Formats: sequence, structure tokens, C-alpha cells
Amino acid sequence: MGACSNKVYEKTGDSVIVKVQHKETGGPRLVRLQVMGDKLIRVSATADSKFADPQSLIVVPQKKQTSFAVVQNGDTITVSTEEVKASVLASTGEVWFTDKNGELILQENKGGGKTFTPIEVESLSRTTERVAHGANAAGSTMTVNGTTAQYSYGVDGWYSGSTRVTSSATYAPMGVTANATYTAKGTRSLRSYTVTYNKGSYISSVSRSSESVSYGSNAAGSTATVMASDAQYTYGFDGWYNGSTRVSTSVTYAPTNITGAVTLEARGTRTTKSYTISVSLDSSAAGRGSVSGGGSYAYGASATVKCTKTNSQDVFDGWYEGSTRVSTSLSYTFTVTGARTLVAKILYLDVTPTSLSYGATGGSQTFKITTNTSWKIS
Repeated sequence: MGACSNKVYEKTGDSVIVKVQHKETGGPRLVRLQVMGDKLIRVSATADSKFADPQSLIVVPQKKQTSFAVVQNGDTITVSTEEVKASVLASTGEVWFTDKNGELILQENKGGGKTFTPIEVESLSRTTERVAHGANAAGSTMTVNGTTAQYSYGVDGWYSGSTRVTSSATYAPMGVTANATYTAKGTRSLRSYTVTYNKGSYISSVSRSSESVSYGSNAAGSTATVMASDAQYTYGFDGWYNGSTRVSTSVTYAPTNITGAVTLEARGTRTTKSYTISVSLDSSAAGRGSVSGGGSYAYGASATVKCTKTNSQDVFDGWYEGSTRVSTSLSYTFTVTGARTLVAKILYLDVTPTSLSYGATGGSQTFKITTNTSWKIS
């Protein structure tokens, strides 16, 4: 064998077996070049992982083995005798022949062209029998291949040449008067699988709930729509899951290379909204008190806002939201369902001085009134 850093062939006896590197569906996995003579190199190929040849009916045994050489040049493997050369492109399995001087004799289609249809019939209960002239044959029963993930198999029938003589798995010819050959044929169907798309938590809909996909093909996919956010929650997309495994974080997912039934679930996320409660003291009562309890609260939480008067003689008018008084209590508790701006109003009336003194002759004095309300002194 020739040494090479990335050898893709094996030399066995009179043959060189090349491993095809890029296998297409139905294409060859192995290509064999078998040296039968100086001017004859036999080419065979298989879609299986090894050759399983019956005894050849067209090639007679040779008396001696023809010497040959094998050379790999990059992706090309060439087998040479004294008269002819056969080359295989390992990437596709493409084969061509040249004479000893390199002149092209025969070339396969570019990219190869070999395709293989697997045999659908696995076995026969009887492969041959001798029948007296005019008698009925015992017959034979075919067994088709077992169903695989990729294909399902069925009985096509028994054929004499191109004529189907029965569609049954068992056939016993009657009144036999001459040699006859019958071929059992089966059918092969590429299986299809159902891809199911379910909507999970916080998903309002999926664009496609299921589809049928042929083995090895790609699914069309489905798009998830999350629930619309409301006053209480914000919703987002988590991902598509196959069981406990997240396979995509995109709202649209189309699985590829389907080889079995798949159930996928779109799942969302839900986050409780938070709202800001703003509290302040009415500007007309600046310095007359303080407020507390403002901040960020989750939807549904209980919030308590408080107003503390500096002067006990002042009057608490209430908590206002805009022009609406929502509470007359210094401490106001409520359930948060949205953002709120609350203002505490304190009413006051200050008189300076707080008392007046008059002599026996009477007289007049001045006092000052400061207020934020329309109270009257009487």
C-alpha cells in the first residue's frame, strides 16, 4: 500500500476499494476497482458499508493475478496496469478510464451518477425446485424487509419477466411445462413523521400545530406568539423545547433532518410589573410636615403612604391624586395596580401675635394672618 497523510482507499488482493467521502442519498459508499487483466479493470460500487458479492456469472476465474500500481493524488485514486488506468474521485465516486498514455477512454458523468435502490425482498422460502411436466409447483413465499426508521416495505408481487403473475407474497405456478424463472418484488416507501407544535405556558398561539414531514427532510416550522402584556404582567419568549431540552430561542423554529416523530413546545416567560408610587407635600404647605411610603412596588402589593404634621394645630385635608381626594387619613393604604402620584395637603392658619392687650382707654393694634386656605376669623 502507498503511504499518504489522508488515505481513503484499501488494497485487497486484486482490488482497490475507495471510500466515498461525501455520500449523497442513494449514492455509493464504496467504489471497487478490480484488476481482471492488463486491459480490463472491473468497477463495482455499493451503498452499503461493505461488499457482499454473489459468485459472478459473467467473469471466468483467471490463471494468474495481473500486477498493478495504486497512486493517490489529493482526492484522486488511480489504479494502473501496463495498458490502462482507472481513476476514482473520492469526494463523489466519479470514475474514468484512460489508456497508458493518459488519453481519456471513458468517463462517468461529472459528480458520479451511480444510485442504488435497496432490495426490498429479504428472503424466499424456496429459491428453486424441480417439478414434473404438467404438475403444480410447491411455490415460494417472499419475506420483505422489516420496516426501518427511513422506509416501510410491502409486497409488490411475483413477476415473470415484466409481467406480474400475482400480487400475493406466495406464488406456486400450476401446470408447469417448461423451465421458468420468477422474481419476487417488493415496494419501498419513504416514511413520513408528524412534527407537533404545542403552545406552552404564556403562549397565546402557534402558527402551525402539526405537519407531516418525509424522513430526512426539513420541516416548514411554526411561529409562536406570546401573550399580550397587561397591567399585571409582561410576557416574553423563552424558547422551543423538545422535552426538557431547549432547541431554539427564536419565536420561529423549523427542525431539520427529521428521522422520527417530534413533539415541540413553545414556552414563554412572565414577569410581574412594578410601578412607581410618588408622594409629595403640597407646595402651599412647605415646611408644615413630611411624607413617606413612596417607591417601586410590584403589581398587587400593598402600599402605605403617610403624612406627618409638624404642627398639631394644622388640619390634614387629605391625599390627592390630581384634583381627586382619595383619602382623608394621614396613613393611606391601597393595593398597587399602576403608577400613582399622591400629594398630601395640610391646611393651616397662623395669627401673629397670638394675643393682644389693651389699656383702659382702648386703642387699636395690628396682627398678621398667614394661611393657605379661605378660613375666616370671627
